[in-house]
Amino acid sequence: SKNFALKDDIDMFDVSEYDSIDGFTGNFDGRGNRIIGLGSKDNIQGYGIFKTIGKNGSVQDVKIYSSRISGGDDINDSTGLLADSNNGTIKDITTFGNRVEVKDGTGGGLVGTNSGTISNVTTSDIVTSANGTTLGGIVGTNNKLGTLEHVTSNSAVVGQNANALGGVVGENKGEIQH
Repeated sequence: SKNFALKDDIDMFDVSEYDSIDGFTGNFDGRGNRIIGLGSKDNIQGYGIFKTIGKNGSVQDVKIYSSRISGGDDINDSTGLLADSNNGTIKDITTFGNRVEVKDGTGGGLVGTNSGTISNVTTSDIVTSANGTTLGGIVGTNNKLGTLEHVTSNSAVVGQNANALGGVVGENKGEIQH
């Protein structure tokens, strides 16, 4: 429930054994700064920067570059560069040159499963899987309560034997605008 703001870029090229932030319900303001190289030394297993963004949580105005994560050991798992699961608000995010590798389950370039609001996002990454999964350039699965607005995906989404693939969303049950 704390609030955070980045003063400068965060260089994570030499960080190993990163633990994702779980149940985040505060406000994270990147102030236009970058998070660079997450998982490049240790290929983060399981989750991105946040495991779960809670209903009252928000992440905004941050750029994520040159990072790599892999996850989804189970069909029920979700994997995303920013978060496994979003129930809050994500806005004004840019990603570039990242790689999200999903073993099984749901994967998105930004968020695995969305039940919140995502707006003003641009992704330019690679989202890939070798198994039957649900993959999207921004979100793997957009649930009934999920909303995406003013989003752009320039991401490559590649999956063998995939259940659902989409440049923006792999499976949509919610609302997408603009």
